[in-house]
Amino acid sequence: MDLAKKNGKLKGKQPKLPAPARRSTRRRYAEGEVSLADLATEYSVGRSGESSRRPSAAIPLP
Repeated sequence: MDLAKKNGKLKGKQPKLPAPARRSTRRRYAEGEVSLADLATEYSVGRSGESSRRPSAAIPLP
């Protein structure tokens, strides 16, 4: 496993959303534009999955 990790082959589970979409969801939620439930529905992900990706210090819990 160490060799695979060294060669960049051991990556784990890939995120459901690409990086631009993750940035967009964080920005829109921080600005109060949408709720977590709305974002989860829009991107077809679970609400708990979306809330676990938000930076807790930057975005307080509702």
